[in-house]
Amino acid sequence: MGICLKELRETYVCLKIIEKANLSTDLENLTKAKTEVNELISIFVTSIKTSKNSS
Repeated sequence: MGICLKELRETYVCLKIIEKANLSTDLENLTKAKTEVNELISIFVTSIKTSKNSS
């Protein structure tokens, strides 16, 4: 799960770079993608915490 979290964080950073550099003309989908990645990060963080607390 840790690798997935790392990749999601990297993806979020890439999306922010694309946004800041104005490399996308479709800001609506870019915002949706950032939101989705952020939600997935939250899910994985919670899963990792739960997994560590259970063991």
